[in-house]
Amino acid sequence: MKNKFFVFLVCTLFTSLYAESLTFSQTYNLALDKSNEILSSKYVYQSRKEDINQVKANLYPQLSGKVSYSNMYSQLNELLERDDDKERERNLEYNISLRQNIYDPELYSKIRMERKRVKLSEITYEKNKQELFNTTFESYIKIFKLQNRISLLESKTKYYGYLNDAAKKKYKLSLMSRMDMLEAEVDYNTSKIELKKEKQLLVTAKNDLAQLIEISDFTLPEISYNIGSEKLNQLKAILENEEAYLNSLEVQEAKISKEYSKEALDNAFDAHLPKLSFDASYSKYYSPDIASDYENTSRYMVALTIPIYQGGAVNSRVKSSRLKYNSTLEDLKLSQKKSKTEFLENKSEFEAALESLELYNTSLKSANLYLESIEKAYEKDLKSIIDLYEAKTKLDELKFSYIDTISNLITAYANLLRVTNNFEKIELIDDVI
Repeated sequence: MKNKFFVFLVCTLFTSLYAESLTFSQTYNLALDKSNEILSSKYVYQSRKEDINQVKANLYPQLSGKVSYSNMYSQLNELLERDDDKERERNLEYNISLRQNIYDPELYSKIRMERKRVKLSEITYEKNKQELFNTTFESYIKIFKLQNRISLLESKTKYYGYLNDAAKKKYKLSLMSRMDMLEAEVDYNTSKIELKKEKQLLVTAKNDLAQLIEISDFTLPEISYNIGSEKLNQLKAILENEEAYLNSLEVQEAKISKEYSKEALDNAFDAHLPKLSFDASYSKYYSPDIASDYENTSRYMVALTIPIYQGGAVNSRVKSSRLKYNSTLEDLKLSQKKSKTEFLENKSEFEAALESLELYNTSLKSANLYLESIEKAYEKDLKSIIDLYEAKTKLDELKFSYIDTISNLITAYANLLRVTNNFEKIELIDDVI
């Protein structure tokens, strides 16, 4: 039994020792590699590129060949009283034909439309990646908060446990009332319940993230309670450009949609314009029968097609396309307003969290100094163990607030990265959490 316990202990220590510690950028890259939705949208985007080649193919000569064999029997009218009342015609034909568009404005505008459609598909692909970024970040920051809160709650529970034991001893010595003793017991039990709840939430959050990255055994880096001003200044750089929100994918999508609608309008109007094409063909015939009239034929033709009247369909199509274009103009203005509002909101939250963080840095230094002085006094029997635990609790309460502030800061920063479409700075998150 002892040997089994020893093996279990060694395996547990070995597993925890080699659990992979993941920064946020590493976690996001893993999620990207494992996401079926991202891979699916990537394939859709790549397939859209092929649509351009399919339309552009009409710009080039269309060459085709055909081989056919026919065998025909004919019987003449009996009233003609001819001896050869039956006739047979066998024919083997080889044909090659060529078609070339010389001028087709509707085709040219359609190619431009397809190019815009590919850009829209690319933006959809990037938006899916942003959605995965949001999901991964929410899971990661949740684990980050729970992981660090649990560490502080364990210290807090230990403190309440000591107070509960001390209260029971005082109650037995009639130095404390039953009500005060029960209050200490309630505080201790509440702290244990809160700790257990946080641990359960941590397990659930880790399972959610494990589904995204397909790694079950991982840890997150420990929080730093002393973030340097240089790292914070690097985060501030995202606020330098007040119009960076115009780079958001929502605005870019609205712009491309507007351009696509403009090309669709041009395409509709181009249906009014003439088209010029060249056609040529050559046929060679082989037949053992005298009934065949030709040995070969060749033909070429230049065709000019001029639309005259289609029942008003083209005019209606132009009108419809113009209305859709006007709609995209309004959508662009709306997306710019929304992106600007979101940018300013997250900017305010970021700046507020930054100011709070600087204040908490000062408070943490003071709380650490206070704890050190209490510890020294405790060693000299000038302070009780309760005084020491109270000093630690005050420090832990500040750390609780510090964790929330760091989380708010990074959440606002992550939202700014998204609204400015600036994921080149994603590694800066790793320097803070």
